[in-house]
Parts: sequence; structure tokens; C-alpha cells
Amino acid sequence: QKLKEVTAEHILSSARRSLQMESPRKERIASLIPKTLDEVNSLFDLAVDISRKFDKLSNPLTFALAKGNINSRDTTWIVSNGHCLDNIYISKSSLPFAGFGAISKRLMRSGNIIAPMPLLHISDQNFLA
Repeated sequence: QKLKEVTAEHILSSARRSLQMESPRKERIASLIPKTLDEVNSLFDLAVDISRKFDKLSNPLTFALAKGNINSRDTTWIVSNGHCLDNIYISKSSLPFAGFGAISKRLMRSGNIIAPMPLLHISDQNFLA
């Protein structure tokens, strides 16, 4: 129980620091903050579960907070809103001294999405190791 109280205080102090910065994302940051003790406890339980699965994470609590805010999508949503990712492939460039790069598989019209780049913030660099 004491650990959960310390964890709750850590979450709230991190949130307070984040909200002190000047950012247009303050509303989004504020929406991530647990509002009740039950939400904090659920977040803590998720962090414990994550730390058991991923022993290299230095801060499973931050990972749990991010994971808890990712929306799962069903296949209907994916079909309606998804993008094809087969427009490019990695190969050596035909330009001299350019090295390797993303090469188009087909003619692309101006304004077409070549490759959508969703952002997934990974707050723990050790997770990538």
C-alpha cells in the first residue's frame, strides 16, 4: 500500500512538472493524468504486470501510462482509415553517393501519402535495446 502511495505521488509530481511547461499540448498532457485513486491503482497494477513481462524497462510506470492511453482499433476501423504501406522499399539509390534509401515502387502523384508515419512515443530508451 505504501508503494502505491509513493507511486501515486510520483505520477502526480511528474504531471505537475509537465503542466508547468509552456506547451500547446497541456490539455493532452492533463488528460493523461489519473483522476482517481482507482485509476492510479489500475495504472500501478498495469505497470507491475508490464515490469514482469519486460525486465529491461527502467520505468514501467511511464510505459503503462502510455499503454493505457492507446486506443485499440477493430478491423472495420483499420479498413476504413488504414493506409497501404507497400509504396516503398529499401534499396541503393540510383543517385551517386546517396547510399540506401526509400525507393518508390510505383509512380506517385503529387499529394499522395507515400508512407504514413504515426508517432509512438517510447519514453524508455532501454526498451529499444
